[in-house]
Amino acid sequence: MNQTIKTAAFLLAAMGMGYLGGLLSQVNHPASAAAPTATGVQDVVRAKQFVLVNEMGKTRGTFQLATDGSPVLELLDTAGKSRGTFKVTADGHPTLCLNDAAGKTRGAFQVDADGHPVLALLDAAGDTRASFGLEENNSPGLRFRDAAGKTRAGFALLPDGHPGLALFDAAGKPRGIFALGRDDSPFLDLSDAAGETRGAFRLGINGNPSLQFHDATGQVTQSLPK
Repeated sequence: MNQTIKTAAFLLAAMGMGYLGGLLSQVNHPASAAAPTATGVQDVVRAKQFVLVNEMGKTRGTFQLATDGSPVLELLDTAGKSRGTFKVTADGHPTLCLNDAAGKTRGAFQVDADGHPVLALLDAAGDTRASFGLEENNSPGLRFRDAAGKTRAGFALLPDGHPGLALFDAAGKPRGIFALGRDDSPFLDLSDAAGETRGAFRLGINGNPSLQFHDATGQVTQSLPK
């Protein structure tokens, strides 16, 4: 596999979009407030927990500290299920989670430790199935995972700005890559289980097509046109 293809495969496979945020824990602390002013309005309210209730006394939202000391804002539906949470983790990363009717997180948005925004979509089991984010070079990338958590497809803009699509087998090896090269010429590469290119189809700068076949070591054995 030549260096351009290896670079494309690596970037498409390594888009840093892992599982986002843990579920937010709840704590119960008594609240304390500053003394009211002469007008009955408090300038500062200090508390460890705020609870928002409806006219029936049912909790619909809370603002409190998690067990790790992280501030957490949580919104609940009429059944008392958590439907959305926003927190700043103990290590300083803001995270927004959206939950389904069962209270399970199905979507999460976070700014990671490197300052890159990451959006993840989760299934009912809590496993990330699709993610979208920016890499260190600010190149956007989208990838899809199977039920086992393996990346099976990825689409990204490479550092040079060219788009690339990669398909992966269950072992995480790139088996097919379709992308634009540095000269904006399209190419399609098919690889074996070892990740070596065995077939390649390209359009050159002049628009002429070419087809190549490779052996198990990646050496070209046949090229059309010759």
